[in-house]
Amino acid sequence: MKVAHASKKKWYTALDTKTTDIGEMILHAQVPPESPWFNGHFPEDPTLPGIAQLEMAVDAIRLAGKRNVSAAGFRRVRFKRVIRPGEKLEIIAAPRKSDEDAYAFRILVGNELACNGVLFVKDPDAEHMKEETS
Repeated sequence: MKVAHASKKKWYTALDTKTTDIGEMILHAQVPPESPWFNGHFPEDPTLPGIAQLEMAVDAIRLAGKRNVSAAGFRRVRFKRVIRPGEKLEIIAAPRKSDEDAYAFRILVGNELACNGVLFVKDPDAEHMKEETS
């Protein structure tokens, strides 16, 4: 199991990352109350937008899986619970056996499911290599 520790992004703090023995990529993170995502997104009732949650799922693969990827698409995304400022999140991305560029992901707050779905990624480095060899 590989473990990396805290790093700071512009709008959230990655507390740690790891890859499990079964290939799940896990990112533990926290979005502070001063994050720009909460400015104007329901000022009286701050909520982490879905697009930010999806970006964190991609980051779980980037950081824990040490892959230079970007989102290529999403399927069956379900938002089950509101994420509030300061809550600690566990973002888990598990590779799907049927497609090497697809991951089932889920975001947990404590033991409660906040969001889940399927994420498709593309690796710009791999695409560049294909172009050079074609």
